[in-house]
Amino acid sequence: MLHGQVGLFSSESTSPKDYHYSERLSIVNRGRTVEHSVRIGNYSIAVWLIKPGREAEFVSAWHDFAAWTAHAGMGAFEGTLVQDIDEPRRFFCFWPFESDESIRRWRTDPRFREFMMRMRAYCENCQPSISRTVGYVDSRTAELLWAEQ
Repeated sequence: MLHGQVGLFSSESTSPKDYHYSERLSIVNRGRTVEHSVRIGNYSIAVWLIKPGREAEFVSAWHDFAAWTAHAGMGAFEGTLVQDIDEPRRFFCFWPFESDESIRRWRTDPRFREFMMRMRAYCENCQPSISRTVGYVDSRTAELLWAEQ
C-alpha cells in the first residue's frame, strides 16, 4: 500500500506532467511502513563517447560544467556523471530539473554552449535528450509505485 501518492504531483495540479524532483512516500508492505524518497521529474540526459586517452580531460571539463550548472540557478538539481565499466570511453550524464522548460532555458544560456564546446573537443559523439520519469519501482518491495498512465 502506498501513502502520499498525491504528493507525487504538483499542489496546483494533479497531472503527472507537473513533476516534482523528489517526494517522500510512506510505503506499507507486509505491515511494515518504510519511508522512501522518490525521484520523479524531468531530466537532461546525455551519452558521451570520448576520444581514446581523453577521458580524464573530459571528466575535468564536466566537473567545471557541473559547478557552473549547480550555481546558475536554472532549476537543476544535482548532476551525475557515470562511466561505462565495459566501455570506459562511454559516459552517461543525467541532471534532474524542475521542468523541461528549465532544461531548455539552461541549454540556451551562452555559458552552456561554451561548456558544451569544451567537452565536445574530447568526444567522438554526444547524444543529448530531454527526458521525463514515466515509472518508478521500489527495489525493496519490487512493487510498481508509480507509472504514468
